[in-house]
Amino acid sequence: MAVKNDLRLIAELHFPNAKLSNTERLRGGVSADVYLLELMQPNGGNFQVVLRCHGHTHSGHDAELEFRLLQSLYKSGLPIAEPLGIDTSCDLLEHPYLLMEFVDGTSTGEGSSINECIEVMADALAAVHRIATNKLPTLPLRIDPLPELPSFYRLVRNGTNCAVDFRNSIKPNIAGREFSCIAISGQKT
Repeated sequence: MAVKNDLRLIAELHFPNAKLSNTERLRGGVSADVYLLELMQPNGGNFQVVLRCHGHTHSGHDAELEFRLLQSLYKSGLPIAEPLGIDTSCDLLEHPYLLMEFVDGTSTGEGSSINECIEVMADALAAVHRIATNKLPTLPLRIDPLPELPSFYRLVRNGTNCAVDFRNSIKPNIAGREFSCIAISGQKT
């Protein structure tokens, strides 16, 4: 887990003309410790970035591969946060980390029916599957991502296929802000 001084050093390294004004630990992120960094520009303007630390809660995938994949998806026009930088040197933190823009939204589809949430998620997945694989970095084979599946969703298996059944899911009661690579409500413009 990063500490305030580490976050300040990261902000100074990647955004030398900005000053770190606030930090907040975000919930979610599944495979990383995630922080919101609020920065102030010399002209008084503010901006926010997300720091994903591949630390103690990391699921084992390569930070550089994650960054390259996010770059490819972003350049393909998917409505995801722009990846801004990566550091695999472990000079500032004990583990690799990446930075991406902050996009305000939710991954739970607040105010929407479960059917509307499923439709938005299906549209997002369809957009991902329309991307030519030759535009993506080579990814490792993942047969069963079950360890990363949130416990409040039910996995449905049918022979060799599996899917997540959201219809009978109970939304978790989560206090604080959540992190998600794809925001469900609110479109990135």
